[in-house]
Amino acid sequence: MIGIFSLGILRNQQVAKLLDDRLRYINAFRSHAGLSAVAGWGCKPNVKRVKVYAEKHDLALLRLEDGFLRSYSTGDTSPPLSMVVDDRGIYYDSTQPSALEALLASDVDVLNGMADDVGGAKGLLLTHRLSKYNHAPDWIRDPGSFDSFPALRQEGLDVERAVKRVLVVDQTAGDMSVALGGANADTFVSMLAAARGENPGATIYVKTHPEVTSGRKGGYLTAEQNGVV
Repeated sequence: MIGIFSLGILRNQQVAKLLDDRLRYINAFRSHAGLSAVAGWGCKPNVKRVKVYAEKHDLALLRLEDGFLRSYSTGDTSPPLSMVVDDRGIYYDSTQPSALEALLASDVDVLNGMADDVGGAKGLLLTHRLSKYNHAPDWIRDPGSFDSFPALRQEGLDVERAVKRVLVVDQTAGDMSVALGGANADTFVSMLAAARGENPGATIYVKTHPEVTSGRKGGYLTAEQNGVV
């Protein structure tokens, strides 16, 4: 049985299914009897008390995150179909090791006995163009067609300027992966400025996070995108 401090995690029925274990709501004053571990969501601030509880009662601390192939859409209406479970840290935290980092740095052959399954899974991902979220339509365009660049056409730019394209990736504002990756809001502004400065005449594309396009969250570059696609 796994102890959970968060009612939000507890209400997510997919978590128990993906962990293949029962969940029990606890707090600092409830008994740890019968628990094999406690779990919290990534490195959110409220996980600090989960860590204290785990250390006090000599329990494993499992950090949870959405899997890299999460769901059809974003938010609670599309529950996660995969989940990262890490008993050492979490993959985006550069300040401490994670189980994924340790596995990749080890001599363990992760494909041993699974090569066919992994190859099949890779084929499905490529064939069906799957990603973390999968609700947005594919943007299929002919690079030689002027009609493929409506934003450029509106600005009176010619297609030749679209030959060079630079992608800048945004993130949801306040995401823990930014702070724990050694970055901040200024990093994103500097990144966009560098993309513009180092690539004069190029089309700059900002990849907006799906949680931002859905209106659920804000992005670091939301207010900086004048003149980019």
